[in-house]
Amino acid sequence: MEGLGLRKLLNVLYVTTPNAYLGRESENVIVKVDKDVKFRVPIHNLESIVSFSYYGISPALMALCAERQEALSFMTAGGRFLARVTGPVSGNVQLRRTQYRAADNAEETMKLARAFVVGKVTNCRVALMRALRDHSGISGSDIIEESISNLANSIRRASTCTSADVLRGNEGMAASIYFKSLDHLILVDKEHFFMKERNRRPPTDNFNAMCHFFIRYWFMIYRRRLKLWV
Repeated sequence: MEGLGLRKLLNVLYVTTPNAYLGRESENVIVKVDKDVKFRVPIHNLESIVSFSYYGISPALMALCAERQEALSFMTAGGRFLARVTGPVSGNVQLRRTQYRAADNAEETMKLARAFVVGKVTNCRVALMRALRDHSGISGSDIIEESISNLANSIRRASTCTSADVLRGNEGMAASIYFKSLDHLILVDKEHFFMKERNRRPPTDNFNAMCHFFIRYWFMIYRRRLKLWV
């Protein structure tokens, strides 16, 4: 696989070689370069495939991915999303009706929004607490401790918030507090990976690029798993 631009990250296959062609061989996904098979993996080992190649994918592999509910995404060489192929989606009618009713109910949507923000900020706070626990004497520990305290206040405010605008503002402030401490959690390769500020479109450093990539990846995975609002 040396020299071939593809990686398997968790259960997602990323194909980045420009002249790679994806095909099907029985129950396997194969990657060809100049008609030579360079990589082969069983379809059941994957959850999705992301292709950055313009050479394309065989209809047989598309059919296999659709049959197995494996997401198939096409990107430009620079990483811009082009299209996504999925198989048929089945759903529960009663579940959909309940979801639509909730979307039209301000009280229910506010309750869900509060839960989402509280969960997000709680996870940020736990990550900082774990860093202090696992790495005693870590650089910037005083800043991290201050952030932990401030995030606890954000959780309390979010849990009682009754305005969507105020809740969004609280979430933004909590994110700012968390990112202020995040650079101190990076303990190796600080020359190439550092967190000075959160930025995107485009990200201006390696760490922000990595964050942006994984946010888009998990958003795609959770949309597929939850199958909400289809």
